[in-house]
Amino acid sequence: MQAVRTRPEQRAEAAAVEASPLASARSWSPEAEIGMRVEDIWDSLDVQQQQLSHGDKLNSCFDSIPVASFPHTFDGAQLVEIPSDATLAEAVDILSRNRIISAPVRNVDAPEDASWIDRYIGIVEFAGIAVWLLHQVKDISGSFRWAPFLALQSSDTFLTMLLLLSKYRMKSLPVVDIGEGTISNVITQGAVVHMLSECVGLHWFEEWGTKTLSEIGLPIMRLSKIVKVREDEPALKAFRLMRRKGVGGIPVVDDSGRAVGSIMIKDVKHLLTASETNRDYRSDDNIDGLHDKQ
Repeated sequence: MQAVRTRPEQRAEAAAVEASPLASARSWSPEAEIGMRVEDIWDSLDVQQQQLSHGDKLNSCFDSIPVASFPHTFDGAQLVEIPSDATLAEAVDILSRNRIISAPVRNVDAPEDASWIDRYIGIVEFAGIAVWLLHQVKDISGSFRWAPFLALQSSDTFLTMLLLLSKYRMKSLPVVDIGEGTISNVITQGAVVHMLSECVGLHWFEEWGTKTLSEIGLPIMRLSKIVKVREDEPALKAFRLMRRKGVGGIPVVDDSGRAVGSIMIKDVKHLLTASETNRDYRSDDNIDGLHDKQ
């Protein structure tokens, strides 16, 4: 386990690196800078002698940091969008080529000066494409998020962001400014996990990071209850299980029950790009309205 560094040790380490002739930039990543900011707020609450539980202290820290502080996931690059008149095949290609599981759908009929709520009609993701593939529904607008999707404002706090990601089990949250026409950032679950990994060794994180999974309340599931699929079963069964259980991936086991791999909801792209039986709708169906095949 990594040793917990004291505040003087943390500052001394940062100063030593910055003073080194080999250092051309700060040693702290943007995510680690956020962790240090939480550390400062955490310590200030101690100085103020506020009688708060560890949970309340952490909530207070995250509620003091705006979402605008989160590192940009596409800093220096263009936001990946899917035009509303794209075919299903084109949407799958855009997601696969950019190695992302979802992207906002831009309304091609919206004027250039439209606000974000009129510029976008939703977000399409591999999970929604899988639903269409399994059920051949009339369209996949039901897979889009509402209004046109749930988003954060730059002035929202980290606490709001974490609550939305956990309560609604969302994989990502766009960040917008009211009245503006574009998405300024996209915060993903993976990026938040990476941020937390950069905080290992800080006091506030170690208050929780050293606890076992059972101590923080995660349920223990019996082996017989784990959702899984055998390696000789059809891939569509795996996607149906993920849809029914509301999960993004499941383990693949052999006849003896030993895990030999896993299959993720994003792997539906392989069915859409390789299956000869799906050739018709891969080329002809539009994201804005997928109709039943007769």
